[in-house]
Order: sequence, then structure tokens, then C-alpha cells
Amino acid sequence: MSILNDGFNIILSLIISKFYYSDLIIFHLFYLTNLDLFLFLILIFIIFLIKISIYDNKLICQEIYQNNIESLFEWVINNFNVQNGLKGQMHFSIYLTIFFFILVSNILGMIPFSFTITSHIFQTFSLGLAILISLTVLAILRNGISWFKLFLPKVPIFILPLFIFIETVSYISRAFSLSIRLFANLMSGHTLLHILTGFIIKIGSNSFFFLLIAIIPFILITAIVLLELLIAFLQAYVFVTLFTVYLNDSYTRAGH
Repeated sequence: MSILNDGFNIILSLIISKFYYSDLIIFHLFYLTNLDLFLFLILIFIIFLIKISIYDNKLICQEIYQNNIESLFEWVINNFNVQNGLKGQMHFSIYLTIFFFILVSNILGMIPFSFTITSHIFQTFSLGLAILISLTVLAILRNGISWFKLFLPKVPIFILPLFIFIETVSYISRAFSLSIRLFANLMSGHTLLHILTGFIIKIGSNSFFFLLIAIIPFILITAIVLLELLIAFLQAYVFVTLFTVYLNDSYTRAGH
């Protein structure tokens, strides 16, 4: 599991170019980490899923597969447009992109000795912060200066600074809410699997009797893996659902 990997270990270093200037050699190095590698693999995998749903492919039943993809698109529209109505359809591609990105990242991380980018707080916080900044820019463009009334609740003037501070912290904490929830759920599940797997290997290598005993935690691990697959889907769903709620605030909460 990804717990066995350090997300920022350099797995490939290539000298891609060198230039000679004033008898000095300047080396330009390109570093590829396992984080970069799996981001690229996720992109390729998502593109592959979409492509085979569009073009004829003799390896699959095209009609059935395309119907399933269209059903998934319809499910995304119906579930994530609840908060925003018709105006939310403009952001359908964003819903779909974020949902597939997180879902594929989570499921790909379930493969033994692979890498789960969503179990690293740096990656999830970058995603959450980017979403918060984007929604803030959208809110200001749509509502102008009046959007900042969100941080000015109708309270007595002597406690107004305190409430401005509270509202500001509450708004900024949305990025932490998105990132920590995703990171914590994925990391905790993978850590538990790593501990149980190490336990099985340790007791199973002692004797045949202990190997039989190891069957019990092995069954438990199988159940946890199935649970982790469900969590992989739920976390993608929850993340995009919160995104739609925050997006709705960008449209409607000006002057709140």
C-alpha cells in the first residue's frame, strides 16, 4: 500500500539538457517522483476510460459500456446539481473531473505497492486550497464588493471585530475541511491495512500452526479492503458534495 512509499522520494533523475557558456557546464535536471508518476497514470487512465466510451472498441461491448458511462454522467448531474440547480450545470465538467480524479486516485491506491496521492496532506491541501481560491474569485466576480458582507454579520458594533475574525477563520477552514477529511480517511485505512498485513506475515512465518491462525486476520483484511473500496467512493462523493455547497455560497451568500 501507499504507506510503504514516501511521496517525495525521487525515483528517476534525468539529465535532459546541458549548455556550455563561458566554459561552465549548466545541467538542467528533471526529477520525477512517484507523486508525479501516479498523477500522470491517473490522467492517462481517466482519458482511456472516456476515449473507449466514445470510439468503437471491439474488446468491449460498446453499447453496454457507453450506457454505463452515460448513466454515471447522469448520476453526477442529478446528485451534484441539487445544491445549485440549473446554474450548477455550467460546472458539470468540474464536478466530473474532481469526482473521477479522487475516485481513481483512491482506487488505484488500493493496489498493493502502489501509491495513493490522496493519502498525503500536501496533495489534498493543495487541491482544497485551489478550490477555495477559485470559488472566492468566482464569488467576487459575480457579486463584487458586496460579497465581503459575508464577513460582516449583523451584531452589535462592540463585538463586530470578534465575529469578523470568526467568519474569516470559518471561511478559510473550508480548505482544511476538504483536505483533512480526505487525507485522514485514506491514511487511516491504509495504515490499518499495513499493520494487519505485517502482523500476518510475522506470525505466518513462524510455523504452520501460526499460519492457520493467520487466516483469521486475513479474513479481516479482506473485509477491510472491501470497506476501503466503499470509502474510496464515498470520499470522492463527499468531497464533490462539499464543493457544490461552497459553490452555492459563491452565488447566494453575498450580503448574508
